[in-house]
Amino acid sequence: MTHALTIAAGHSSTWLETLGEHEAQLAGGPREVHIRLAPDSRLTHYRLLGPSGPSELADRLTVEIGAGATYEQRMLAAPAGQFRSEQTIRLQGRGASATLGAACVALPQTQLDLDIRVIHDADDTVSEQRINVLGADRGKATAQVETQVPPGRHGIRANQLLRAMQPGGKAAIALRPRLSILSDDVVCRHGATTSALREDELHYLRSRGIPREEAVAMLSEAFLRQMLPDDAKGGEGEVHGLIEQVLALALQREPEVVHEA
Repeated sequence: MTHALTIAAGHSSTWLETLGEHEAQLAGGPREVHIRLAPDSRLTHYRLLGPSGPSELADRLTVEIGAGATYEQRMLAAPAGQFRSEQTIRLQGRGASATLGAACVALPQTQLDLDIRVIHDADDTVSEQRINVLGADRGKATAQVETQVPPGRHGIRANQLLRAMQPGGKAAIALRPRLSILSDDVVCRHGATTSALREDELHYLRSRGIPREEAVAMLSEAFLRQMLPDDAKGGEGEVHGLIEQVLALALQREPEVVHEA
């Protein structure tokens, strides 16, 4: 199955993509998604996948960003089984920018793999990738992010930050930030961290009468919400409602009731 989206020059749009909502297990290869942003356009792209989705899903996303255009992706993924997402994001015009913020949950006995390449094909382009992975007991996840800057490029700015948290300490999580820089006029930063829950934060909550299990759930949710947009957290209608549903399934709690103004 192939999906294609083009944003016309000077236009701004939002796309809410619920992965696997109408698709069964794919035996014929990954689902293909192609996005093209014409000059000076903007796309905010939400990608949501919850534990109620298919047991196996493969996804291949290609994004082409024109001059002065802006692409922002917000992903929340807590798959029911195996999920692999391959993404290639190309900044093809001067002044293009791309931002990816992903909150991922490796639930028990599930496998989540992200393979993301961001290619700076034009001068004065900016990219940022921030991924938080929460690992449950017996969950598996891999996040590989590569920034590529070909020879002869100028004015490039790129940042990567991959973080993993394991409340139980028994998940198998691999974080792999990579830089392939073949030009000199480049400012790039990258990093990866893996940690358990902070004992001082856990102690703070428990000292106020919150049971350990509830405190762990609160800290886990806060870790994921760092990657979610402020406007969605504030109640942006359908986006906020779906994010709450996915979080509720992933964290095994009752979903928040959203009241429309």
